Amino acid sequence: MIRQLVIVVALLAGFCGFAQQVHDIPFNGLITTLDQEGIRLRIRIKDSDKATMSYHDGRFGFTNLIGNEVLCFKYKKKNFEIPVAGKQSIAIRMSDTKVESVVEDVSLINAGMAYVSARESIVSSSVLTEDYLRRGNFTSLAEAISSFFPGVDIGVDGSVTLNGNEILLVCNLEEIPSLNPIRIEDVKKIAIERDGAIFGERGLNGVMYISTKN
Repeated sequence: MIRQLVIVVALLAGFCGFAQQVHDIPFNGLITTLDQEGIRLRIRIKDSDKATMSYHDGRFGFTNLIGNEVLCFKYKKKNFEIPVAGKQSIAIRMSDTKVESVVEDVSLINAGMAYVSARESIVSSSVLTEDYLRRGNFTSLAEAISSFFPGVDIGVDGSVTLNGNEILLVCNLEEIPSLNPIRIEDVKKIAIERDGAIFGERGLNGVMYISTKN
């Protein structure tokens, strides 16, 4: 009986040790302006399907990073890449044109998993969903698209460029000249196909597909 109890205790101890090993490790971040105002934007892990959205006060979080990841985001129509470089947390300060500072912040590490309630989600890097639009609290469709798709810019006329080249717009299977008539609350899904050869020369630079609720 004693021997059986010893075995059970050993198994439980081993299980607890294993549970601690697989416990999620938070990676907490903060992105702000030089005036310490929070910046809300989409942050993704380069060459990964992990992405998150920073809060209005600039807080964001991932889990179980190993230290060699690169954080990617778009700010003021410019693309930025910041290596984690072994940091256990990261505080980023931005000017309008560049990254001013990147430091590890002990207070962010100590905040633990409770620092943010929403961390990374596994998403397709080329599909913007209705759920993303709802959670992002965006003021315009152009703002949402520019924050989600790297290298994409929206002109005042509603045209869309990908890496500087204008792409074809297709809404509900019909070609359209501009995004401007589309209301953000009507959008169900947006995807970008970089190879739009099925549309001939019109799609050589890529195609944006918009699906609406109507």
